[in-house]
Amino acid sequence: MPEGLAQWGPELFLMREWERRRGPAPENDGGRGIAQGGFEPCLLTVLRLSAGREPGTSPTRGWLPRALARTGHLVRAAELAYTSGDELEQGTELLELVKAAAGAGDPGGAQALAESIPLRQLRDQALVSLVPAWARAGEGDRAVALVEKIRYPHNWGWAWALLAKATADSGGIAEARGFAARADAEARRCPVDGMDEVLGLLVDVAVATGDHDRAAELADRVEEMARSRNPAG
Repeated sequence: MPEGLAQWGPELFLMREWERRRGPAPENDGGRGIAQGGFEPCLLTVLRLSAGREPGTSPTRGWLPRALARTGHLVRAAELAYTSGDELEQGTELLELVKAAAGAGDPGGAQALAESIPLRQLRDQALVSLVPAWARAGEGDRAVALVEKIRYPHNWGWAWALLAKATADSGGIAEARGFAARADAEARRCPVDGMDEVLGLLVDVAVATGDHDRAAELADRVEEMARSRNPAG
């Protein structure tokens, strides 16, 4: 088992044993219907798929691991990712698997994988992407706790803004406004690339929570940033 997976703890091994008992693919199965048909994938199927891919492409990255993550086989997807490239390439692929698993409704597994990513910046990005997933799952306290685990200040504004948007979408008006205020404060304290996108997200939150004056103020700030980059535009 790849070394990085050992960081997941006992839950990983139980999950992997459960997957192993599901059995290999039949000999006459090409594995093409994994995502569509819910077929139980295995590493033998991965090898069959890789034989039919274009030269220079790798089954350990891209569509196949993400399809496995989306269909409930996150451990096997992570095993593939840990066999690909260097630490940066592995971390980048693991980040995409975290997003896929979270989008498929498995924030718990996704967080366990996110916390195993060795590179701190990529780990931070993975945790940021999980914040709204926990909020949408009705786990607001876990979402807040996750934001507070994010290490680098330039990620805090994004994380709070995403939490504000997810909370507003679920009807938590007062909480969403509080998270939005925190996002704005963190973004002012530590400006980041994509600041206009953070502010745009906060505009959406202000509109969703009925604070149209605040939405107009934020929209003006977005416009000012755009004009500062291109005064003639």
